Amino acid sequence: MSENAAAKLLTAQGFVPLKIELQDDKTNFFARFSGRITTKDKVVFTRQLATLIGARLTFGAKSSNSSGADYE
Repeated sequence: MSENAAAKLLTAQGFVPLKIELQDDKTNFFARFSGRITTKDKVVFTRQLATLIGARLTFGAKSSNSSGADYE
């Protein structure tokens, strides 16, 4: 896809592209994301998520406590 075609497609979808560059097809998909999230960050996130799930925390659902007061 050319830069002009990509710009037209994005504009038609309601986006306002500021800069469009052609990517080399040989670039590995995962190489672009390497180094952004460290293993330590993944471990900490996983442990924290497990703690929240273990505490039976609801995500996105409206709950009420024992006094009947609603909270999100």
